[in-house]
Amino acid sequence: MLREPVEISVDDHGRVELPLGLLAEAGIPPGAELVAFSNGDGRIVLSERRTRSRT
Repeated sequence: MLREPVEISVDDHGRVELPLGLLAEAGIPPGAELVAFSNGDGRIVLSERRTRSRT
């Protein structure tokens, strides 16, 4: 399903706010811990942080 892009801005401290609807579409609930990285192609990727279990 195609979605309309959401325009966001970066504040003076480098922070951004993502709309809850955008996060919900991605299956990311409020309070989720995420990791972010750049692919080096102008995009930033967010993914859920996975907890490693120690055995």
